[in-house]
Amino acid sequence: YPWDFLIGAVHWVGGWSVDYGVSSYEFERRGVRQAYEDYFDLKTQLAASGVVDVLAHVDVVKRHRHVLPAPPTDLYAEVVAAAQASGTAVELSSAGLHKPIGEMYPAPAFLEMFQRAGVPITLASDAHAPEECGRDAALLVEEAKRVGYKGHLVFDQRHPTLRQFS
Repeated sequence: YPWDFLIGAVHWVGGWSVDYGVSSYEFERRGVRQAYEDYFDLKTQLAASGVVDVLAHVDVVKRHRHVLPAPPTDLYAEVVAAAQASGTAVELSSAGLHKPIGEMYPAPAFLEMFQRAGVPITLASDAHAPEECGRDAALLVEEAKRVGYKGHLVFDQRHPTLRQFS
């Protein structure tokens, strides 16, 4: 198909929906660290596959504030390395600002790791309603610039072009 780009996400670990609030008991059952390991293992596989152009909401597992005491940079590093090796971009999304976690996807430390590795970004609001389209775009650009990005990718029939920030 003549898609402009393919975007991929991980929302399920087996039969468990990681970002569905009523499934939060699974964090208690597995433990937050194990839940993160299970989630990021799948995210790493997706990044390594080269099947998609962009990784969506790369750390949505944090959505309901089930977080570790410190950023799991060891797990982040695996995703970053896989994205770098496969040429897969990562989405910088404002959606998390409007979820219980109250921060962008990916987390600041994670985004910094992508930037240092030269993994390009796209910008997204993950809109589920018309009024959410482009929500917080200025904040996304500000955050991207803060970590050192000079622009973001846009796609036309799966061909990326870097659009510089003004």
